[in-house]
Amino acid sequence: MTDLTREERHVIAHALGLTPRGGSRKAGRRWAYRNWFGAGGKDVDTWRGLVERGFACTLQPTDPANKTPGFAVTHAGAVAAGLRDYVPSSLIAKER
Repeated sequence: MTDLTREERHVIAHALGLTPRGGSRKAGRRWAYRNWFGAGGKDVDTWRGLVERGFACTLQPTDPANKTPGFAVTHAGAVAAGLRDYVPSSLIAKER
């Protein structure tokens, strides 16, 4: 596993829909069901760092009206976060 910060692991898991639901005591989803993240605020810089390292790629803005940047997790990002076994191949973004 590659060194990722706690925040980087969190946004990768969130993009894949693998974050705990309803608080830390409730179980989260077992399998990823999506691969996108509409970033705002400090998350934009986190995602741009992931893109630079090949762990994510950019998508079209998720809200064209306010140009919210979109991002998706690549195969390398899922592996680096230790989540590859929980992500169907069809959801993995192609590196651009």
